Amino acid sequence: MKFDRISEKFHNNGALLINNDKGHINQLNRDEIINVFEKTGLIVFRGFNLNPDKILETTDIYTKTYAADAPRRQQMYGKKNLNTVDEGFHEMPLHSEASYSPSWPEILWFYCVQPSLKGGTTTLCDGIMLWKKLPNNIKDFFLSNPIVYNLEFPVIKKKKGYGEKEWPMNTLGSSHGILDYENGLLKIKQTRFAVAETRLENLLTFTNHLMIIFKNEPQIKSLNLVNGEKIPQKIIDEVKNISNNLIYDLDWQTNDLIMLDNRRFMHGRRAYKKDQKREIINIQTLKANFSFGSTIRNI
Repeated sequence: MKFDRISEKFHNNGALLINNDKGHINQLNRDEIINVFEKTGLIVFRGFNLNPDKILETTDIYTKTYAADAPRRQQMYGKKNLNTVDEGFHEMPLHSEASYSPSWPEILWFYCVQPSLKGGTTTLCDGIMLWKKLPNNIKDFFLSNPIVYNLEFPVIKKKKGYGEKEWPMNTLGSSHGILDYENGLLKIKQTRFAVAETRLENLLTFTNHLMIIFKNEPQIKSLNLVNGEKIPQKIIDEVKNISNNLIYDLDWQTNDLIMLDNRRFMHGRRAYKKDQKREIINIQTLKANFSFGSTIRNI
């Protein structure tokens, strides 16, 4: 296998694997793919003969369990774990998928059925590079101030007259779980740092959900610091400004498959016009079937 570099905006450059040998993606050397993934955090598989009906056969090779996707997303091709990306044509800011949630996927997969002809590129930002660029005062702020996400998920049918029930969570940082039968909601608070450890030793990554647009994320009712205060807007603005210089725009090709370290990278989307058809499938590996940092730390 020969991997090409994608961009110097990524720590270790990312990896592009072009199928020059016309082999099947499921016959690739699994150990080598995992090793490259852990080092780069991003693999783009290009030129493979893929189709949506069988894409889970590929992601199964690296997946122990899948995450339940947001209910607002449409299931695709009759497959439980194949979903659309968020609908609409608007730009989406950088974020790590479900990083606000107790179920924070380890790997995010995107499969391109049809790219838009103009616009609609997927934006990528390596949180390792972003963390390195942040000034020390902002690093100190996020290292010492966890974020609390106030969440409401629709999980059951509404049951009038049943009231609410305490619903303890079994996930680090999850608290105040309430099952609201009246409204069919699970209400929880999730506490998480905006910066996290990576698969690479001694490297931190800035990966989170702090730059969201609230109207596009109805499950997030608020986000605050542990003391209840808001994150200063000047800090958010500075993070956005720095991240803008680190964004890489991925121009999709039909049949591209991306394997993305969701606990290291943030992603988003450029706006595109309504007359442009675009179909990208989203698959979320909650837990990989290989240990976190396994190929790096055993050297």
